[in-house]
Amino acid sequence: MRAPLRVVAFTARILWTILGALVIGAAIFAVIFPARAYLAKKDEVTRTRAELASVNTRIDELESEIADFRNPVAVARIARERFGLVSEGEQLYRLSARPEEAARFPELWPWPGMERLVRGS
Repeated sequence: MRAPLRVVAFTARILWTILGALVIGAAIFAVIFPARAYLAKKDEVTRTRAELASVNTRIDELESEIADFRNPVAVARIARERFGLVSEGEQLYRLSARPEEAARFPELWPWPGMERLVRGS
C-alpha cells in the first residue's frame, strides 16, 4: 500500500529542511574557520610591521653613530663624554651633581652646621 500523499509531502519537507540546515551549517563552518585564521595572520602581520619599523629606527640610529665615528670632532666629543678622555695638556675636573655623595661626613662629626651648609639640607 502506498502512504498517503500528505505523509510523503511532510516527510519530504522535513528532509529538505534537514538538508538545508546541513548545507547552512557546512557553509558557516567553511567561512568561520578560514576567517579566524585570516584575522590571526592579519594581527601577526601588524605586529611584525611594527617590529620592523622599530628595527629600522634602530638601524638608522646605529648608522648615525657610525657616521659620527668617521668625523674626528665627533670622535673627540664621544671620547670626552663617554670615557672621560682629554687632549694632551688638558686637565679633567669632575663635579658631582649630588652634594650628598660629594661630601660624606663621619657619624660623630662635631659641627652639624657645616654638614647642613655643604649638603644644603
